Amino acid sequence: MASNARSRETEIVVNFRSLIELNYTSHMTIPDYAEKLHISTSKLNRICKSLLNDSPKAIAHQRLITEAKRRLIYTTQTIDEIALHLGFKDSAYFCRFFKLATNTTPTLFKQQSNIN
Repeated sequence: MASNARSRETEIVVNFRSLIELNYTSHMTIPDYAEKLHISTSKLNRICKSLLNDSPKAIAHQRLITEAKRRLIYTTQTIDEIALHLGFKDSAYFCRFFKLATNTTPTLFKQQSNIN
């Protein structure tokens, strides 16, 4: 029985990650994700912490940061364009979000990435 429950939790995590991949630029809330998965927000939180050692919000934010880094390194898009593409209405908010997650600004990250 415990194996069955673990299998169901793994399926939820896989589906959660798929939903993030499809929706990360729309900045869905965690309750929205939980609703789409047909589970409670607290259950999603518990499963993510148990299997992924992180909160659902942190996991969703990490996908945004990964895409931001990829675009900063591999495209010629401006920070304003990247922010807009990632669903931020304000590039200043995107810059604060990025700095909070990475301890560096998007501009500095881009400059350091181009040096290496």
